Amino acid sequence: MQLDDRWYELYTLLYGNTFNRILTIGNKKDGFINHNVRSLDQLQQEIDKHYPHKEFYISLYDYKTDTNLLKWDKLEKDKFEKYSIKDRMVFRFRDDTTIIQEETAELNEIQTYMFIRRSINLGQDKKMLKEVKTVYEAIESLFQIKALPVYNGYNEFCLYIFLDEEMQLENPSITLYYFYKFMEDYCDTKLLKYEKIEPFSQIITIPGTQNNSSRLYSKVFDIEDSYPDVIENASRKELLNDYEVYQNQRSPSLTTLLETMDKEITKRLSDHTDVKSFNLNELFHENRMS
Repeated sequence: MQLDDRWYELYTLLYGNTFNRILTIGNKKDGFINHNVRSLDQLQQEIDKHYPHKEFYISLYDYKTDTNLLKWDKLEKDKFEKYSIKDRMVFRFRDDTTIIQEETAELNEIQTYMFIRRSINLGQDKKMLKEVKTVYEAIESLFQIKALPVYNGYNEFCLYIFLDEEMQLENPSITLYYFYKFMEDYCDTKLLKYEKIEPFSQIITIPGTQNNSSRLYSKVFDIEDSYPDVIENASRKELLNDYEVYQNQRSPSLTTLLETMDKEITKRLSDHTDVKSFNLNELFHENRMS
């Protein structure tokens, strides 16, 4: 996959030029292998080497350390928590694909591909897109920012929000967890997945790469697009979207809310008080009115 200037622009927005991230490459048939990547050039080399026969996933967070991340034990959560740079949130929407897995269990590769594409074309992911649009509109209304919508080409939609780089949180994972939960309740969404938000468990599809099961591409899309338009967009390699409007957007009200939540959570943890007991809805509305 050759990257033109537009793809580099998007990748720079998502990852920066230099970083310390985990890259996961593989497929269901052959398995997956993790790599430590530190630059866009190295990422490009790995994609060129394995594309399109493999799928590509990258860690959501950059890590402020020179350590080879592959040497860390995933059970050492404190390390990942300490060094992860929480400069973004991603709302991830997934629907149950158990039926597809059951129906394709005895099919060959071509038959599986045809079944999956037919399921997608007939609306398998339509419910996810509906919820994505609902949450997108809520974020725009509540915090005056536009999230970056991405479809992974098979079974997931995402909304990226880039956070204030100056924001300081003592307990970021817990704070973000409760913010996701608040948005889930506020929007009455059923498909938002946020149970595992620890830094090491957050890997996400790289836009522009191809899903081996559907042979659709992970693509940024226009939130106003219809479901058929999103799927048609994902069938083309070219990056045709205008995503400049999403760049460098920060929300002072969101920053204030997260910092207020974090302070309350930190206080309750230090007092050994149940974090779940405080009223986030009340805290949110108080912050909105201030």
